[in-house]
Amino acid sequence: ASRSGEVRRWPRDRTENGAVMTKMAMPGGDQMSQLAVDSDSRFLAAVNTTAQLQMWRLAGLETLWSRSDLRQVISMTPTRLAAVSTDDQIVFIDTETGRTLSELPPFPDGRPVYTAVASPSGRLWLVQSKLGDFALWDARTMEKIAQTPREDLGLEYHDFISFVVSDQGISLGQDTRQRLLVWDAHSGEILTSQNQLHRTGRISLSQDQKHVSLSSGLGASRILAFPSLALVAELPGSRSSGVDLPLHPDQPIVATQLQRGSISLYDYERQTVRPPLELPRTHDSGLRGQVTHLAFSPDGNVLVAADSAGFIRVWRR
Repeated sequence: ASRSGEVRRWPRDRTENGAVMTKMAMPGGDQMSQLAVDSDSRFLAAVNTTAQLQMWRLAGLETLWSRSDLRQVISMTPTRLAAVSTDDQIVFIDTETGRTLSELPPFPDGRPVYTAVASPSGRLWLVQSKLGDFALWDARTMEKIAQTPREDLGLEYHDFISFVVSDQGISLGQDTRQRLLVWDAHSGEILTSQNQLHRTGRISLSQDQKHVSLSSGLGASRILAFPSLALVAELPGSRSSGVDLPLHPDQPIVATQLQRGSISLYDYERQTVRPPLELPRTHDSGLRGQVTHLAFSPDGNVLVAADSAGFIRVWRR
């Protein structure tokens, strides 16, 4: 309450840098392998390293459901979640209840799914089988558009570390030979390639599909123009190996970890860093946690971070 008599109420959470921060824990405290926010910023899904998916409602941070048979989220709307199951198939789940709605066999011969990604609008999916082949799907009609054998891309099985796809079907991935590859998922044609000095941990594509972020723990995390791969900015001293570097939906901002225990918002056009968002110190060691995953909500008003202690923290703008 202020001297003027105005009363303001916050949830039972800490406030830092003007943003409300909330701490949530996954059952068992396992580290996260993925964070996802739905298209209306109503739900938060987290997948841990033991293939357990937990769903929260962001308003009030209410726990909704948990399942132990889903290892990756492909896309999520307020009504439907698409995920890769531990049986290596694509399943559709009711976002609010966790009930299975249907399954989709993405490959005609029933070969198992290795991983899958959605384009920024969710209009296209790019699915990779455990044999390394790619299938491009129209997510609105659930019809397969094209399939590219791994040999056409010079791959040996699923040796892409990370890949993304645009709404036009232009795809970017890095293989285990540290080669960045841009190809047309409609035709399988390779458009450009670039050899890297350091292995990239994860690739993120901006909402406007003009930039990609490449994480690396060797101080070489970068922002590149897409699909030309021209260098836009290098992130100074980034410690983001294996961590998503999400790009803000409507600002030239990337969330990264420049030092242990804090999250920095880096403006890659002005090459400036905003004040860091610090993680609390743990009760047992007194140290700040290591960030393992980051994600912006589609509207850019929520930033979600997972740390090495198995906690998820949410900042609201």
